[in-house]
Amino acid sequence: MRKQDCVLIALNLVSWFAKVDSNTIKSQIASDLLVFVVGISGSGKDTIMRKASDNLFIEEIPVNILRRDITRSPDKTEESLYVSEEEFLIKKSREEYALSWYVYNNWYGCPRTLLEVPLQRGEVVLVNVSRNILSEARDKYPESKIVLIDVPINIAEKRIKTRGRETDYLLNERQIRMHAKIDMLPPDKVVQNDSDLEKAVNELTDYLKTLYLNFKQKKGSDQ
Repeated sequence: MRKQDCVLIALNLVSWFAKVDSNTIKSQIASDLLVFVVGISGSGKDTIMRKASDNLFIEEIPVNILRRDITRSPDKTEESLYVSEEEFLIKKSREEYALSWYVYNNWYGCPRTLLEVPLQRGEVVLVNVSRNILSEARDKYPESKIVLIDVPINIAEKRIKTRGRETDYLLNERQIRMHAKIDMLPPDKVVQNDSDLEKAVNELTDYLKTLYLNFKQKKGSDQ
């Protein structure tokens, strides 16, 4: 047997075992504390998640903002890690991502362990995801919640121009996507971020606090 064939067989076996293991883990996980945060570019998702997480840390409520793998350099405001496209696709083939999607010429992935291990510990997990994958996300994690950070398009456009992260081409892509109608699951919570950032942060903080306390109460009554 050729060496290349042996390598191919080995990779297939690794991928198969990864799928079996991930399916086993998934079936045991309660996703009540998993919160998918969505909103158009410039809505302020990362800033609001970070500040709400800081508020909850003071109240000793465990919150994790999932660090995504992205095939571009990370922005200073977001939780992400740069990986090459080759490395990303290898991880994807091994089922290392709980969720992944391709947008703006880049791959985005949610590492399975970073998403599921904190849930097993009974901690809140916040994930910034694309609106396009909400149906898939809800299918995989039925008890998960969706929070929409809502903002008028004209305000969001000013914000993404100010942050200066995108080339002219990508800026145009984001603007086109802002105006596009995207079908998505209805959110469990809508947070307005059109003027008062602190108010938006407090809204998300209160929502997550209530979610966590209700989960703890439910878990206690089931024991």
